[in-house]
Amino acid sequence: MTTSRERVAKAIKGEVPDKIPKGELLIEERVIKKFLGKDRVGFEERYKFINELELDLVTIVASDLDEMVLGEIKKWVNTSLFVFALLDGPFETGLKNYGFQRYFLMFKKERKELKDFIGRWEEKALREIHELWKMKVDGIVLADDVAYNKGLLISPQDLKEYFWLSYEKIIAFGKKEGLFYFFHSDGNYRVILPDLINLGFAGIHCLERQAGMEAEEIQKEFGEALCLWGHLTTEDIVKAKNPREKEQLKFSIDELGYRGRFILGTNTGLYDGIDLEGIKILYRSF
Repeated sequence: MTTSRERVAKAIKGEVPDKIPKGELLIEERVIKKFLGKDRVGFEERYKFINELELDLVTIVASDLDEMVLGEIKKWVNTSLFVFALLDGPFETGLKNYGFQRYFLMFKKERKELKDFIGRWEEKALREIHELWKMKVDGIVLADDVAYNKGLLISPQDLKEYFWLSYEKIIAFGKKEGLFYFFHSDGNYRVILPDLINLGFAGIHCLERQAGMEAEEIQKEFGEALCLWGHLTTEDIVKAKNPREKEQLKFSIDELGYRGRFILGTNTGLYDGIDLEGIKILYRSF
């Protein structure tokens, strides 16, 4: 019998899993409380929620590897689920540390400080990934929101000059040890997909069709190299409650799954206010 961990790994590698794997980048605690009717959420409640939706993977926010996070990861790697650890990338970290205006000014006037900062991010990321590998996580998601609906927030040239070498180094370490890397960004980052492939990413998360990231088109162009994860919208979830619209949605998902390198999930994760009944109906259909 195929485990969830094996199912996700097969999809990432382009092999044919027994069924389409499913999973979410983010599951808010309030969603689990409402779904299960609980006042608190710990490991047991989160695990029950994931099993109720028949998900195959879990994502742990791991930008700060304190004792609480390490303890949580230890529990998850002992399940049959595929375990992703999510780390903020250098662009995302820079925005949080310096603020929008200061950070973008650094690209023009404070380049040495910018490079020093990225070097520090790289050293920290390598230490964290080494620790995560020792704990036997299966994959790393690097979250770097480098785009908005109409394109990149910074030029491809700046990405190449300041960020790609650090990406290449941390991916080279992890891939050697058997880790799978995914890239996450909102918006339209289609222009850098060839770069992401060359850097060694196995997949991408977040394909916003309203931003021009049509999953079907991207799969046809890049599907032999990239596993696609996360394309469902809140509107899709609502449609799942209508039998006719659910069948149409299911057909399109089956097509993506049939072509391979595909994980079913939402762009946004499951947050308070999302239609839980629609989620349950849709996910239990696969």
